[in-house]
Amino acid sequence: SVRALSALLKVDDKNLTMDNFESIAGLLMETLHGITNLQLAPFGTVQKIHPLVDSQQDNRGAIGHALLLDPRRKGGALVAIQSQAITMVGPLKLLQGGVAVIARYAIFTPFASEFLPDESWSRLGVTYTRICSDVTQRNSEECSFPGPIENGTQTYFWGFATMLTLIPDLLRPLMLESLEEKMALSKFVSFKYQLRDTTPHSSMKSVGGIFAHSAFAGPEIVLESPVSVKISVPEVEVEWELSLSLVEGWPMVSFDFWI
Repeated sequence: SVRALSALLKVDDKNLTMDNFESIAGLLMETLHGITNLQLAPFGTVQKIHPLVDSQQDNRGAIGHALLLDPRRKGGALVAIQSQAITMVGPLKLLQGGVAVIARYAIFTPFASEFLPDESWSRLGVTYTRICSDVTQRNSEECSFPGPIENGTQTYFWGFATMLTLIPDLLRPLMLESLEEKMALSKFVSFKYQLRDTTPHSSMKSVGGIFAHSAFAGPEIVLESPVSVKISVPEVEVEWELSLSLVEGWPMVSFDFWI
């Protein structure tokens, strides 16, 4: 989805993708399932989100979010620009509420300006500012991001195309909630589970990186003798761990059982 948006923007010299974003994003979301919303952030500042509001999300609070000025997001945004590849961030807590995984792609086009515009962004009474128009105050490392040369033409950073997936949407195909239902093994049992990021985003460290759990296994709960399995996808820097424990506790087994 973000590559499709990038392909459109790379040849768009009349801003048609921005003007028709809702229609384009709607079509992509109908075709590609599992997406909670799509976003465009020219110069790194969120201007378009589809859907903006629906039954499970209200993203109006994210409009105007300056990713390159927000200290909590700046590092990940710069990594996306420098890598010129799709990068995944999260699970992380969102400004507008909820926990999500974000796939972000930096777009470079020959129609983008060499320098980013001046901008200010505030949070909790603190204002962060970028000045690029005044050469005496310009920080070239924060004001200009040259991209690859394409067909003999220098490209520059246009902004980000972003795909956001809320954790419930991401995990729905796994049906983890079925672990909480009574299932027949040697007897009818049910499980408690926790799913955590072993290298958590700063916004998730207070809960130990746990971003999904069963009803009676919140982040404050320590599972009894859990069985854990690693989930590793190095290409997108996913290092997760799923831990399981019986709701009723593990049965007692004598030493003779193992002989």
